[in-house]
Amino acid sequence: MAAMDSYIDRISVDLPPQADFFHRGSNSITPAEYGPFIHRLAGFDALLASQDFVILGAPKERDYRLFGAVTASRSLTYFLAHREHGRFASVLVYQPEIRRGETPEEVVCLRGDDWRDLLQEYANIAAERAGVSVRSAGETVTGYCSWYFSYAQVSEQEFLANVRALAEHLSAFSARFVQIDDGYQPFQGDWLERNDRWPRPLSETATTIRSAGFQPGIWLMPFLASTASNVFRDHPDWVVHDEAGRPLWVRGWSPAPDDCWACLDATDDRVQQHMRDVVGRFWEWGFRYFKLDGLGFAPQRGRRACSNATGISAFRTGLKVIRNAIPDATLLGCGGPFLPSLGLVDHARVGPDTGRTWRAAGLLDESGNVASTTETPYPSAPCLENALHASLSNWWQYDRWYRADPDVVMARDNNTHLTFGEARMSALAAILCGMVFTSDRLDLMSEERRRLLTVAAASRIRAARPVLWEKDPWPCAFAGTLDGRSALALFNFANHPRQWDIGNLGFSGGAREALRPCDIAGDCFTLPPHDAALLVPIP
Repeated sequence: MAAMDSYIDRISVDLPPQADFFHRGSNSITPAEYGPFIHRLAGFDALLASQDFVILGAPKERDYRLFGAVTASRSLTYFLAHREHGRFASVLVYQPEIRRGETPEEVVCLRGDDWRDLLQEYANIAAERAGVSVRSAGETVTGYCSWYFSYAQVSEQEFLANVRALAEHLSAFSARFVQIDDGYQPFQGDWLERNDRWPRPLSETATTIRSAGFQPGIWLMPFLASTASNVFRDHPDWVVHDEAGRPLWVRGWSPAPDDCWACLDATDDRVQQHMRDVVGRFWEWGFRYFKLDGLGFAPQRGRRACSNATGISAFRTGLKVIRNAIPDATLLGCGGPFLPSLGLVDHARVGPDTGRTWRAAGLLDESGNVASTTETPYPSAPCLENALHASLSNWWQYDRWYRADPDVVMARDNNTHLTFGEARMSALAAILCGMVFTSDRLDLMSEERRRLLTVAAASRIRAARPVLWEKDPWPCAFAGTLDGRSALALFNFANHPRQWDIGNLGFSGGAREALRPCDIAGDCFTLPPHDAALLVPIP
């Protein structure tokens, strides 16, 4: 039957009967389920889904098991934890693209007394298998991205006004990269062309960016072409097809007629040359930073030029083509599966799109507005809350798999519905990850809001890991070091103030709060709702 064409294994679980800890994983920036990654379970029978890894445990006994895939050459790995009669019995391992007789992806089984240690060990094993070397892990990466202010309606005129504002406020925020995002191209797939809002050649825009003292960056979806694009119309045989020979396509986020996206077949020699030509041309024009978006649509399963290819192997083939074509470029992987990207991208988004609101109930339209006003949120809706939840939950990937990107810092006080406290939360996530990009217009911001960008660009918490996780559905307190000193990052996701006993967290006698800034006397600190704090010892 269908299941016999894929790899399935069953692993028995040896845990105490009272084990109730379940940590799910997500193999991309858009979690499959809404809600926390960590659960304390009750009840009897259940099948609990996870991706890439799963952790089961008994917290009181300090006994945990991690089951995780450490390779993804041909298939993703999915896990189902089977809970029978109130206790964990087994874990099912499912690799849909491993066929009968093929070698499955490697899965490790780890045991320990702290689930955080297991996640770090797992991340290190997977990084070693993929030969990962994180580029410039010791420095904060700074930059500007055009998307989160004007979205797809960005124009060359507005973009260059932002470049001038960045140059005029270098003392507040010294950006390294300045990246053009979605909105310059006529249709998705025609990356070397421009629409009416972009009259000058992109090569001239790159020259202007360099002249202002920044490195140019560009956004593209290298595996995709909309059915309205010249690439698709001229080369319909370049895309992945279904078994009936029809082009496979997915519904994208662009407005019609640009909303039907086909997946380019990265195993086709002609497509590989097309990819080299596109990124090579951008490189010739002076672009050094490449945001590769839409990668989650790339591993399409269907008919390809290479009959033995899987969606995942074709995805890796395409990334290798790009990596080899521009080996010195900085590549940001956005939206793609985490594990197959290892060793092929320098940076990777680790959460869904942020947004101008704390919570959003629907996807954004082409103007950046929430298209749905229903009250039921879902995990991939672009908003700050979702971006923070996923980005912070993936803390164990930071600097082990790549430089993690929590998406842009929303520090501004215009064109936003975020409070100052929520802006601090956005900035603190960037300080944890070491990537501080923004879409803010620096010339339109207040001095106190610009200062958030200044602090974020100058700060980096290293070796961060969550503390106090037992009482919180989401990780909200991280301990690490800042400039060689102890540091504590606190997030209050609640709608009410929260009091922290910082004395028990290593700050007995008080601390310095860097995001406000102010001194905190005593061992207690109260954080307002939807706010954040960065604590360091008082000098």
